[in-house]
Amino acid sequence: RAECWSQASPLLDVSIIMSNFIVPELREDILLVANPVKLQAEGIMLMDGTNAGRVVFSLQEVPMRVNFTTPNNNRLQRVSDNRVYIVTPDAEHKFKIEIPRTVNHANKDQFLWAQAQSDLCILSDPKLLAHGMTLREQITGESIRIFNLKELPVGSKYFTENDNFLQRKTQNEVSLGDKTLYIDGNLQKELPTSQWDATCKETTIDPQIAAILFDDTPGKPLDASPDTQELVSNVASLLMGSKDFPRITTIKIRGPNYHGSSLEVDYQYTGGVEGNTSIRWEKTSEDEHSFVPIKRANTRTYIPTINDIGCSIRVVCTPVRADGVTGMIVFSKPTKIKIAPDVKAEVESNLCMSTLMFKVLLRNGKEFQKRSIILNRTKVKVRKRRSTITKMKYSPYLKVLLDADDDASRKKDAHDCLFTLQLSATDTHVFMTPSTYQRDIIVLTIKAFNAGCFVV
Repeated sequence: RAECWSQASPLLDVSIIMSNFIVPELREDILLVANPVKLQAEGIMLMDGTNAGRVVFSLQEVPMRVNFTTPNNNRLQRVSDNRVYIVTPDAEHKFKIEIPRTVNHANKDQFLWAQAQSDLCILSDPKLLAHGMTLREQITGESIRIFNLKELPVGSKYFTENDNFLQRKTQNEVSLGDKTLYIDGNLQKELPTSQWDATCKETTIDPQIAAILFDDTPGKPLDASPDTQELVSNVASLLMGSKDFPRITTIKIRGPNYHGSSLEVDYQYTGGVEGNTSIRWEKTSEDEHSFVPIKRANTRTYIPTINDIGCSIRVVCTPVRADGVTGMIVFSKPTKIKIAPDVKAEVESNLCMSTLMFKVLLRNGKEFQKRSIILNRTKVKVRKRRSTITKMKYSPYLKVLLDADDDASRKKDAHDCLFTLQLSATDTHVFMTPSTYQRDIIVLTIKAFNAGCFVV
């Protein structure tokens, strides 16, 4: 493990590769190995310590923690799932190549374990750590490079290159995720302080707030201080004025305001490293006086359905810093959802006809059977060939509902094509259409006939 170059110099750019600073033999190997297309077409011969050779056509085929020699006599080693190093024989020039990470549900646990083991291997071996490790401060995002665990400030939190959480909790304990490392040897008497402590020494605090926070006059009655709300307001203003306080400066909704079209929230975050910022989509209709959250709509994108036609949509965003500190909630400007133009034209054409027939699938237990929905200006029928299964005249009791199926195991595309026709409390039928476009036309046509007129 002493010969692993797991934390060598930063990745060089193309201009440095092609310059005279890189020897020709190393440049030739880099241009081959770092180009996946070229490597897959030509391959490269690698020799291990036993002079056993193998030809690889992808960096994914290179086993980890094994020293290889390239045809140009350079050394190559894969130190982790996503990192390969190439160095010259004299170790004067080092080059790092990042392998694209592929994570899925099948290999997620194994991938995270390998990333943690890679950092644990480096930090627990002084010879490996002597090459240096780059860390990213959790709040400010600033990078530092350490060569010894004693250089870590006590209390500060960092991310490794593998995005693992690292913190020096005490003088002799360093936590890496859920693992604890102990610093051996004599510790320094004066340990470095975190950047936050150093900044606080030069921070200017309002004299009135300082008098409230640090006044220890004995026997002073409690009611002699300003009102509690004013104190909280002043302290909150001081904290929110910090450049590291999380905040959303701008927020807007992008995309066409038609049902079936994808909407995306676009916001600008400031205040250190962003964590799991909370996003919630809300809507309100003309009959409602306040916005209500939309179920399961908590990602950056949202696709309005026909249930959202005529409603106003907005996004509620709460900024969250990487260490869990939350900022002020912000709201986007509401946008009103309209019916898609092509669906509107189709439904308006249907309303001009006296009788319509739609081919659908009727759910019967776990199976679907072919059926027809017949519409005219007075009633709706469900038919099997030439026999009528059920029928009903248009009335306020007739309802057409979406999201009829709550079975999470059903595929999303099939679930999107379902709707329910409710004629009474005991007469309910679930239908499936070939597409969401066809479903929207059927649902809106039935609603329009039932209402007696089509309102956009």
